[in-house]
Amino acid sequence: MNNNQETILNELKKISKKKNLSLDDKVRELGIDSLDMAELLFEAEEKFGVTISDEQLTSINTISDVLEIFK
Repeated sequence: MNNNQETILNELKKISKKKNLSLDDKVRELGIDSLDMAELLFEAEEKFGVTISDEQLTSINTISDVLEIFK
């Protein structure tokens, strides 16, 4: 896991209602509302200079999927 991915995972832990996160956890089951997730991804795009495509957004199911974008 690279630094970008660690940063994203730490942010997910902060906004998640679940205490212990697994890479296989479904994002929709973490208690993160869509606004928080959109804000997290927007800020990450800005911070890391990454552009997230619509295709990538619609394919996000698990924490691992989110982290894969920032590989």
